[in-house]
Amino acid sequence: MKERKRTYTLLTPGPVPLLQQTRKILSEPAFHHRSPEFKRLFKELQRKLKYIFKTKNDVLILNSSGTGAMEASLINTLSPGDQVICVCGGKFGERWRDIALSHDIKTHSLSMPWGQSLCLKEAKKSLKQYPKAKAFLVSACETSTGTEHPIAELSLLLKQYPNTLFMVDGITGLGAMKLNMDNMGIDVLIGGSQKSFMLPAGLAFIALSDKAWKFQKQSTCPRYYFNLAEEKEAQKTGQTAFSSNVALIKALGNNLDHFQKKGLKHFIHRSNSLAQVTRDFCNTLNLPLLSERPASSVTTIQMPKGVSGSQVQNQMEKENQVIVAGGQGVLKDKIIRIGHLGPITNQNLIRGLTALGQQ
Repeated sequence: MKERKRTYTLLTPGPVPLLQQTRKILSEPAFHHRSPEFKRLFKELQRKLKYIFKTKNDVLILNSSGTGAMEASLINTLSPGDQVICVCGGKFGERWRDIALSHDIKTHSLSMPWGQSLCLKEAKKSLKQYPKAKAFLVSACETSTGTEHPIAELSLLLKQYPNTLFMVDGITGLGAMKLNMDNMGIDVLIGGSQKSFMLPAGLAFIALSDKAWKFQKQSTCPRYYFNLAEEKEAQKTGQTAFSSNVALIKALGNNLDHFQKKGLKHFIHRSNSLAQVTRDFCNTLNLPLLSERPASSVTTIQMPKGVSGSQVQNQMEKENQVIVAGGQGVLKDKIIRIGHLGPITNQNLIRGLTALGQQ
């Protein structure tokens, strides 16, 4: 007798569960990425993405992970030898740093213990210490620690530095926290398909301010695939510069309609609500959170002394069919992470928290 396939509850901070209609679209036959049909769809998506980013400027769709867009942002606006300030409070802050260093960009790390949010006083001090910094790099949500950084406050500070770009990795932040690109004066904002956009990984989204495009004209970093000027010209015609991920782009259209129908505020409120319920439940179990400023995208839970985070993670999957994320880097085996992005239902979260309580 054929074994019945198990149904798993996905509660990671990415990938996230898929909408039923999205799964249907992903199974449909593809059309050619240079066809009139594709061009019509693509131009419509560009318009709808501006709503998510809250910007008047173009939002470019890249065939890559979010990390590709992070690299593209640096090599299209900076030159070897330029200085940047990088907020390093987790794995993805350190990724900003490592990408910059790989392109001979001098990086001043603004470091803090993992789980700690950036202190605005330290940011002010760093900007005064390095007045020649061409960019300030930060993750809106440091996914590895479940920590939110003070983007709104930073935006006011960076407006005082007209020669410094404010670059924000919003991969886990977009759709779960307020990131109004134009009003906040964010110069580069990045998103990824496997987060609030409710798709598998494979697409990245990036928008540059007018100021950032001026920096682009002076940048001398080598680039080929991630040449944003060429990508921008190609996307004006309704196509990507290179082959497009047609299936994901088709499904993106459905998901952006879902965003607009319910409203961005709904999704931000929903993530906040799921996060608060999770925090309250952890409090009843006397499980401390890692982060001093917990993000709405993901809750990071410290394991009691002598308890293996990896073991808890594995048992939740094996015994309860609930998939959560583990720790990365210095936090490996010390934490578990529960995501609050995408179409997670109340029932999904209850099932996940019940599984955690049984460990």
